[in-house]
Amino acid sequence: MFNTYTALSDEKVKQPILSMARANGVPADNVYQFDASKQSNRISANVSGIFGSAAVRLNDNLLKRTSQPEIEAVMGHELGHYVLNHVYHFLLTFGVLLVVVLLL
Repeated sequence: MFNTYTALSDEKVKQPILSMARANGVPADNVYQFDASKQSNRISANVSGIFGSAAVRLNDNLLKRTSQPEIEAVMGHELGHYVLNHVYHFLLTFGVLLVVVLLL
């Protein structure tokens, strides 16, 4: 909400990420970066979207503090969360847990 998202312009970083996304059926057409360095020095990335859409985002700390293979490893991990539907599994598990707790 408070970060500025821009399209990643570095093709050497962007193309391998998009290639991994395509190889795993992630419907992403661009990679975005955001300015998290104004809040923290933590490296981070995420892939999110529902119903056939996906946004691939990584923060500027990841770009500044890691090498290309490390960036690809982080993005591979995040793409895996999307491919394996971890968000849906979490929501279903949390929903069931919430119902059980409310019934008790």
